[in-house]
Amino acid sequence: MSASLFGPNTKLIDEFTRRLDSFPWFTRIETPRPDDSGLTRVTLEFLLDQPVDPWNGAMGDAELRIDRQIIESCRLSEQYALQRAFREPWSTSQADAVLDVLLHRYPGNYKSTDSYAYELLDFPERTIRYALFECLVDDLVPRVTFFRDLMPWFEQGYWPCGWSGHHPDGSLMLL
Repeated sequence: MSASLFGPNTKLIDEFTRRLDSFPWFTRIETPRPDDSGLTRVTLEFLLDQPVDPWNGAMGDAELRIDRQIIESCRLSEQYALQRAFREPWSTSQADAVLDVLLHRYPGNYKSTDSYAYELLDFPERTIRYALFECLVDDLVPRVTFFRDLMPWFEQGYWPCGWSGHHPDGSLMLL
């Protein structure tokens, strides 16, 4: 990879991508933590029921800030290169383990839909992409880290999937 493929933060993006590859993706979803206070715990069904905006605007606001910084810094070509280079950091077996849980819980169509439960689940690709976009503009002020702040949860095997209340008040929803 070219030393400047993603602009001045190429090294940060490369390091971040390597770190993502080491996460134990989805291994602790629906598993209680010793201290769940300050969190809102949800189940896979929360994601299947497709809430209109599980992040209550927090994710959209964070995306808007990043997109604005990318445009204002003229890094659209770097963003495009990053989009093209993107690949899901979880393995097929890690994703299959989650889908197997759904298949066992819901062997037929999910509730009143005409779809199997595994067809309704959207993995957190968008969250990971925007964490990478935060890296793309990391050298700019003000720094944004909404998505990268979620990475420690993924790194522990959990899945942050929404926000209860209005950000920054309220609490993170954790699967």
